[in-house]
Amino acid sequence: MRRLARPRGKTSSALDEIRPIAWDAGLQRDLLLLLAIVEEIVTMITPQAIGLLDEVLDGALIDASELPSPGPPERKAPRLT
Repeated sequence: MRRLARPRGKTSSALDEIRPIAWDAGLQRDLLLLLAIVEEIVTMITPQAIGLLDEVLDGALIDASELPSPGPPERKAPRLT
């Protein structure tokens, strides 16, 4: 896949200007390492996550009428900075 020399579209920071010219063996190695790390993290936390999910599912239900109604400040969309 060819990349545009001058990409179009919205940019959010100067980091958008850092682009590799081509996909090389180093990038492939880095991607595979990143995927291996993510896989290891997921493998480590999955049993804990299953336990937490079981606790949540076994817990008491809260009826919506028991929750407070949000006021005007809580209803406002958050400001993006």
